[in-house]
Amino acid sequence: MKNVLLSLTFFTLLSTLNVSYAHNNPILEADVFTIEAINFEISHNMVNDYGMEITFNEGSGNLEISLNEEVSFLKITNAKESLEFQLPIFSKSVILDLDDFDLGDYKMHILLKNEAVLPAKFSK
Repeated sequence: MKNVLLSLTFFTLLSTLNVSYAHNNPILEADVFTIEAINFEISHNMVNDYGMEITFNEGSGNLEISLNEEVSFLKITNAKESLEFQLPIFSKSVILDLDDFDLGDYKMHILLKNEAVLPAKFSK
């Protein structure tokens, strides 16, 4: 009986921790800026904080990103974390031709001049 009560207490404690963790770090749809055509996702707060304008031109296959701060570097990795694309930018706008990428999931890291890193992801 002691083992049953101890196990029950242990599982209750674990489930309480999981619920409380989930409530402390909610991921809400309103917190994510998305472009459905390419499953592009980035934090809505980052879009607002850095004055980002993000558009996808389906005709040309270009993803266009402009910010109110200079982008120093752009890095893109595939789902296996292998480097796909890396380029110094030194501009407030980036035009990325997605036709250069194979079908799959990608992670994008935008390094700003102030050394902030803006993570995003997309699929093609």
